[in-house]
Amino acid sequence: MDVTKDGEVTEALKYVQERCRSTEKKVLDGGGPVELCSIKFYKEVCEVNLFGAIRVSKAFLPLVRQAKGRVINVSSERGRLARGGNATYCISKYSLEAFSDALRHEMRRFGVQVSLIEPAHFGGATAILLEHNG
Repeated sequence: MDVTKDGEVTEALKYVQERCRSTEKKVLDGGGPVELCSIKFYKEVCEVNLFGAIRVSKAFLPLVRQAKGRVINVSSERGRLARGGNATYCISKYSLEAFSDALRHEMRRFGVQVSLIEPAHFGGATAILLEHNG
């Protein structure tokens, strides 16, 4: 999805809404209890959160190495502190942390820095996930 194009954002929203779990309200859910999440779901989450970052890093490493630039990955506090109910997400972020650490060691000799950003839980801190009565 190209986030600079309204049409692609609208199409992505439609795609996600059609696939959200069925409840009274459509809910976008990124986790669930370990025993209730399918292996397919684990793979889908890792495909985005882990293999997406690896794929992009690998593609751009020759240019980054040439420029002695920096790789920046975005993980999560859940990449260090797992909690019940979102093992799929935590696994993908723990793995991204390991990938970033290994890449940091490999790229040091080329003058390339690898950084990892670990945002905290903004939903609770900002109330962004609460319904607001307009």
